Amino acid sequence: MFVYREIAGDRCPGPAFEAVEARNVASRSQARAGRDPAALFGREAELDLLRECWRLAGEGEGQVALVQGEAGIGKSTLIDTIRRGVVDAGSAHVSWYCGPNFSARSLHPVTEHIEGAAGFARGDSAEVRLGKLAALLDRAGADTPETRSVLADLLSIPVEAPDASAMLTPERRRALSLETLLALMDRLAADGPALFVVEDLHWADPTTLELLDRAVERAIGRQWLILATARPDFACNWSDHADVAHIRLDRLEQDDAKRICARIDAAGLLPPDVARQIVARADGNPLFVEEITRSVMEEIAATPHSTTPAEWSIPDTLQDSLIARLDRLGPARQIASMGAALGRGFGYELLFEVVAQPAAELRQALRELTRAGILDCTGLPPASRYLFSHALMRDAAYDSMPRRQREALHGRIAESLRTLFPGIAQTDPAQLADHLTRSGAGLEAMPLWAEAGRQAASRAAHAEAAGHLRTALDLLRRHRTEGSAIDIELQLLVGLAVSLSATRGFSDTEVGKVLGEARAICDLLGNVAELYPVLRGLCSFMLISGDLEAAEDFARKCETIAIETGLPEHRIHADEPLGWVLWAQGRLVEARVHLERCVETCIAHEGENLSKLQAQHPMSQSLAPLQVLLHAIGDDAGSARASALLMERTAKLADPFHLAFGLFFRAFAALSTGDHAMARDNAAESIALCEHNGLASYLLYARLIHAHALGRLGEPERAAALARATLATCERIGQIHTKSFHLGEIAESLRLAGDQPGALESVEGAIAAAERLREGYWLPQLHMTRARIIGGATPSGRAALKVARSIAHDQGALRFEREAEALLAEAA
Repeated sequence: MFVYREIAGDRCPGPAFEAVEARNVASRSQARAGRDPAALFGREAELDLLRECWRLAGEGEGQVALVQGEAGIGKSTLIDTIRRGVVDAGSAHVSWYCGPNFSARSLHPVTEHIEGAAGFARGDSAEVRLGKLAALLDRAGADTPETRSVLADLLSIPVEAPDASAMLTPERRRALSLETLLALMDRLAADGPALFVVEDLHWADPTTLELLDRAVERAIGRQWLILATARPDFACNWSDHADVAHIRLDRLEQDDAKRICARIDAAGLLPPDVARQIVARADGNPLFVEEITRSVMEEIAATPHSTTPAEWSIPDTLQDSLIARLDRLGPARQIASMGAALGRGFGYELLFEVVAQPAAELRQALRELTRAGILDCTGLPPASRYLFSHALMRDAAYDSMPRRQREALHGRIAESLRTLFPGIAQTDPAQLADHLTRSGAGLEAMPLWAEAGRQAASRAAHAEAAGHLRTALDLLRRHRTEGSAIDIELQLLVGLAVSLSATRGFSDTEVGKVLGEARAICDLLGNVAELYPVLRGLCSFMLISGDLEAAEDFARKCETIAIETGLPEHRIHADEPLGWVLWAQGRLVEARVHLERCVETCIAHEGENLSKLQAQHPMSQSLAPLQVLLHAIGDDAGSARASALLMERTAKLADPFHLAFGLFFRAFAALSTGDHAMARDNAAESIALCEHNGLASYLLYARLIHAHALGRLGEPERAAALARATLATCERIGQIHTKSFHLGEIAESLRLAGDQPGALESVEGAIAAAERLREGYWLPQLHMTRARIIGGATPSGRAALKVARSIAHDQGALRFEREAEALLAEAA
């Protein structure tokens, strides 16, 4: 971003440069490309592989490469070399940078890039920002009202007249945001290959990782090259895929380390013995070689009259080397520490506000840090931005400050943020909260963490939301006095339960713990309005854990509150779980009333911004059992309508969570109606969605249905083994609901496999579980399965069929009653 000229000076034995003119370049890597590039030795094979990936991307064979290695091993240098070639060729390229300070801020690397590319500046009004965003999208050929609206929401730009997207569910808004970003990636590659770089994935937030997952999946057939870097312990869904180039960087051979040392010591000032010691101590880590060499050369420059190598200290560790280099910077060292408190990257304006010293002194210190290679700089003050040359350099500058100094510095940063950005508590509460927390002002930071959690949840970034809310709870409990702020604690617990259940499901032990804590507070408050979401969450937890009696009790309490408040969302969220519980118990007439009323109320209030009490959409949750219930009572037409509406609803929501749920329950219904091929295929689709998006809550259930379908399609032995293993996992994590059904299906697979003793043991276990768990809906089917195993013509078989017929009759399950009668007739 600058044109440089060489300057004379005696502070450094190597060449020094000063920026004299700004250039219009888009990223820090391009700024590096304008200077002498970092050395790349010993990576020829890796470089050739990445160049081949770029060539193939240009031919429409989308490529993905993941470069992993320890800190300082040369990941960024390798990527920068490829990036320089792309820049020189004039091809489109985008770089997203993840950082430790932003790992809980949804899509931060992406929004940071968009803000920079659009040219947002401090003081820009919402109208000006919208204009700059529209101009950026226009240059990309993607300026549509919907795209502009989605990105404005993502960038927290307030819009005076919100469009229809403002009424979407959080899950739909999240899905729309990701689809919009993927469409922009397509636009960038419309006229030629495009490079997408994501650095330091080990610090990426969950939503950025999901975006990358989707991009990797779509890369095939596009002119994309996706390059990502991460440290060795990072793992993702696609790193071991056969079509991903996975590069693991090892330490360099001694000869390559010597070449790095010699390149930095171009003047040949280092005695051979010293150079050998540097290479040996660095042990093949390129950054260590560079930093030790620079540290020793700076010491030589500082003591020009010393000619004895013994007088020069060679740092023992990379950390020692980095700190030694910082200590030799004089006053600039303090500026480096202040910048480190801001993060790996920071802007001049904020730093100027924090340091409170004359601009000339600050700029001189920043020039010294840039010349020394501590910082990379883009732009000219006051619009310049700075980046530590390596994350380890930033860590050294930050960690070497005393704790009290760090705390005081973070307090000044928080005040400076409020001064420069008066609306930051609304636009970026997490950033302000982080600095306040680090300053020791935890109680002041608490409501900001809560607001950050609320905003993340409103975009369905539930993993990030849970992190923010946990921090808020921890701070509240640490700083409150006895009995104070108990209502605030309850709000935080409810929000945390919603976000946790959205990512893990209600069977998760932490969800149950959080809901239990919330219930205890509700008992103290006796507040109906606050009590409702807690009761609703406890109802789901008890349902999934297999306690239908407790689940019904909580659902009835929700129903009572709904009648008292008259709120449609209370009515909806009471009817849905109550209908589900009654269906599972086999009380089909009552269940139908609640499930159909939930669906009707949802339709009547379509488009209204009703309070969201659960991550799952209640209409989908009602349609799922309703389609099966209607089939059981003989209303095939109604069952088909409910099934179609379920898939229409989940498609409209268009997020992976609801799509996976819809496919799973469609597979469940298909298994119940005997369409085993459809059950297998829908379950397989649900499994793929769950695995790709980390949806643990439905993954195991979908695997069970898939296994049962395989048992009916000619693989009974395999099906029984898969189902048993999966069911054991469900029990281990507390997912007990529907256990009796699955044991019955395992019994049928074993019967088909010819294992009569195993089948009988399984079905008798299923009947016992259904009676113990009060899962009466499946009892008619289980007794019929038992009759098929022992023989319907035997006395015991006929007795089992009569029990099945009787239970089905009492339930109103006409289809099961007729099936039992037919089997009795066959046995006569």
